[in-house]
Amino acid sequence: MNTRFQEHSPLNALSAQNLTVSYKGTTVLDQLSLTLNAGEICVLLGANGCGKSTLLKTLAGVLTPKSGSVLLQNQALDQYSARQRARQLAFLPQNPAAPDSLTVRELILLGRYPFRHPLLPAGKQDKAIVEEVLAQLELGSMADKPLGTLSGGQRQRAWLGMTLAQQSEILMLDEPTSFLDLAHQYDLMQLIRQQNRQQGKTVIMVLHDLNQAFEFADRLIFLRDGQIIADGSPQQTASSPLIHTVFGLQTLVMQHPEQNHPVCLPLSR
Repeated sequence: MNTRFQEHSPLNALSAQNLTVSYKGTTVLDQLSLTLNAGEICVLLGANGCGKSTLLKTLAGVLTPKSGSVLLQNQALDQYSARQRARQLAFLPQNPAAPDSLTVRELILLGRYPFRHPLLPAGKQDKAIVEEVLAQLELGSMADKPLGTLSGGQRQRAWLGMTLAQQSEILMLDEPTSFLDLAHQYDLMQLIRQQNRQQGKTVIMVLHDLNQAFEFADRLIFLRDGQIIADGSPQQTASSPLIHTVFGLQTLVMQHPEQNHPVCLPLSR
């Protein structure tokens, strides 16, 4: 079952060509090709181990493919320096790490590294951007608290703040709602959509919550066994047979009674 639903815009932000990626001798992605359109929110979906995070890391340049290539603005990703790459794409992994003694403000300021000399003090613009991000994520009251004193959800928001402070054109987020309570999950997803709609950022992220993906994504890419098996808008792709194929779960898919997006209701197994 390999279904492509939509014609894609010629404004390409990032693409993969015949991408093969192996991990510990096992092929995780096999001859996968993909084009991400500038200005869209794209969500990768699939069961654990299907290759979602591997694909995201390879597109971000964190993993090197066994064969194939990744192109950023039609130029090979490995031709960019780390600083050049960071000015165009920001990647937030699942489990980022930093010293517990680092404060929230200091962590967010690290996101400015593509634009400043590491041995010089932060400039006025860097400080202003950090304060703006602190306000966006409601982190102002804990700006000077060490990371080690924060809850998992607070720490996740601080890491997202570092990513936003980077001010790159492409945001790549691996399960960004992890550790957040339901209200903060939706606050974060609304903020991501705001970054996309108001600032034109291209977003590609891994999510596990189908209903969040259906509500906030412009485009869904379903993966199974290292292959793309469906690619299109939520309205084009969301179906009970596809969800069963991908997740092995019986569901009822219906339209939201007030909003124009699909809703997935799991049925008893």
